[in-house]
Amino acid sequence: MAVDRLADGFTGDPAEDALIYPVLAMFRHHLELELKGVIPLCPAYLSGLDETHVQGVRDRLKKIHSLEELWKILRRLHPKCNYRVGAEGRRALQTVLFELLKPTPTRKPDDTR
Repeated sequence: MAVDRLADGFTGDPAEDALIYPVLAMFRHHLELELKGVIPLCPAYLSGLDETHVQGVRDRLKKIHSLEELWKILRRLHPKCNYRVGAEGRRALQTVLFELLKPTPTRKPDDTR
C-alpha cells in the first residue's frame, strides 16, 4: 500500500507530525474500498432482487463514502456472510474504523470521508 511506503519513510522528525493526516486519509480511503469489495461478496447482498434492481443497488453502493454507513451495511449482511472474519476480527476492524471516524484537524466530525 502507498500508505505503508510513506509511513516507512518517516524519520521521527517532529516536522513530520503533520504528515499523519494525509496518511490517515489514505488509510480511510483504503478501508472504504475494502468494505466496498467485501459487501458484494455476501450472498445476502443481492438476494431476492430481480435483475432490474441489481444494478441500482450496485450503483448506490458506489456512491457511499461514509465508513460508518458501509460498516452498517456489512454488519447487517454479515450474519449471512461470514467472509473470512470471525467475531474477534470484526471487533478489531470495528475498533480501527471507529478510531478513524474521530475528528482530526483535516476532518470534521460530520465529514463522511
